[in-house]
Amino acid sequence: EHLAGMTLIRSVGPTVRAIAELDQEGVAQYQFSFAWDLGDLALEVPPTSHLHVGSLSAVCSPGADRVLEIVSRHSGTVSYDPNWRAGLAPPGARERAEHLMSLATVVKLSEEDAAALFPEKSAEVLARRLLQRGPGVVVLTRGGDGAEAWTTASHERVPVPAGGPIVDTV
Repeated sequence: EHLAGMTLIRSVGPTVRAIAELDQEGVAQYQFSFAWDLGDLALEVPPTSHLHVGSLSAVCSPGADRVLEIVSRHSGTVSYDPNWRAGLAPPGARERAEHLMSLATVVKLSEEDAAALFPEKSAEVLARRLLQRGPGVVVLTRGGDGAEAWTTASHERVPVPAGGPIVDTV
């Protein structure tokens, strides 16, 4: 697609492939393929006010180096959602994820992400630790129990709005 002469979506070849299936309890099970590379895309990202980076693939080689380059050069805000899958993470991926968190303006973690990446930390301790490393906001999503957000000055808890049933968003 194009907007005012800028390319917004561009295929760079094979990217990460994810297959999600719900088990009998409605819990998603995943299969991933990580053969991907951003090539020279890091040199072609148009200026934007906000950049979102997400998924385990952001810390898997060879594309991870380009993701880090894009985030490091970005002058606007950056949000990062690791979408962590411990059994799929290659060596060094956790350190890369923590580095991306330190560069982000907003870090969004699910309870599952937080438990896999930082099993020894309570939600509040984890949020405070991450805030000391760089982000301005840390958000923890808790499925049917809503979400929490921390800044250095405040903590907010938001319940799930009343309405339909909670479903897996995959």
